[in-house]
Amino acid sequence: MTTTISMDPRIRARREQVEAEASRIRVHRLVWVALGLVVLVGAGALSLRSPLLDVNEVRVLGVSQTNPETIRAVSGIAAGDTLLEVDMATAAAAIAELPWVDEVSTERSIRGAVSFTVTEREPVAQAQINGQAGYAIVDADGRVLTTQSEPRPELVTISAARGSMSPGGWLASGSLEAVAVADALRLPLGEKIDSIVINKSGTLNLYLNREVVGEAAAGGVILIGSIDDVDSKVLAIETILAQVDLACLAVLDVQVPTVPVITRTC
Repeated sequence: MTTTISMDPRIRARREQVEAEASRIRVHRLVWVALGLVVLVGAGALSLRSPLLDVNEVRVLGVSQTNPETIRAVSGIAAGDTLLEVDMATAAAAIAELPWVDEVSTERSIRGAVSFTVTEREPVAQAQINGQAGYAIVDADGRVLTTQSEPRPELVTISAARGSMSPGGWLASGSLEAVAVADALRLPLGEKIDSIVINKSGTLNLYLNREVVGEAAAGGVILIGSIDDVDSKVLAIETILAQVDLACLAVLDVQVPTVPVITRTC
């Protein structure tokens, strides 16, 4: 026997009322949550455009050869730009293309400062390139840092070099061995060397200053040969120049650094 109990209409109406009220509350909550998200996103977007998050200053640190204003211009970043939108990687890459620049590190501060710290290249030689007038000042990588019409007395001259004469350019690969020798010449040895000559065969000769071998000397040539074992060759040159009377020195051959050979004119 089955018994069916009918719900009191008043109870049913009350239950439906409660469920409708709960549904209305849930809808209102969802609406408020959605509105809150819209406000937060809008506030975030506005904060990005706020003057409080603009670039206030572009700092350039570590330079002595490169004009800071040139670096600021090349970076493409200026005061008033949105701090969080500036492309630091692209700016650093553009700065690295400047002739004297070796490395660039970047930083931005929430206070509105964008900083570029630059490590500049060091000149090791001056090259006479492709028979052109003037001298290209180059670093150990063969990068042309600048050009000038007159030689710098503190730098060794590389004669008969090949490559670009434009700042930011590079010496050709065949001239890089001469650059490596120039970089290996340590003071005070470097002050005794007048020039490095690249022979047609690709071998290298050093020419001593006339103050070292005397005006009457016919030679003053150091035969390096190839770049192989350059440190040992430089050490042999240093030792001999420090211990041997250089008067009338014609040729010093260190192509085999353990068996140097000296030829004199008198």
